[in-house]
Amino acid sequence: MSVSGISNHNAYIVTGDVRLLTEISPSAARKLSPSEIAALDARINPNPEVKPADNSPENLYAEITVGGKVVAKVWSTGIAQVPNSYSGELSMSGGGESLARKRAEQIAETLGGRINYTQNASSYSFSESLERLLST
Repeated sequence: MSVSGISNHNAYIVTGDVRLLTEISPSAARKLSPSEIAALDARINPNPEVKPADNSPENLYAEITVGGKVVAKVWSTGIAQVPNSYSGELSMSGGGESLARKRAEQIAETLGGRINYTQNASSYSFSESLERLLST
């Protein structure tokens, strides 16, 4: 009995009978080195999608400053970093840049600060665009 094949659609599905490696060759059963694991991983997933963390610098949406000092940050996913003393409410509705915008505005209002949007921040707001369209 041996493995008869591996499905191309999902590298983790093994078809056929499977036996322990120790049954086939006791000397072949050993712990793989980190380089062997990396080589196997590269064969299984040759193009892994590497995404930056939600709170990485390239995803920064805005910084909130008070008196010229950065006191809070908001990322494009809506994640917010606020001081421990922050006592305001943060919106929980929506997601992405609309949530980021709401949270930046809430934080700035509560702390009496100013919002400095990053170059990555989208200036598009559906509600603002709709309001402009309806007022014309």
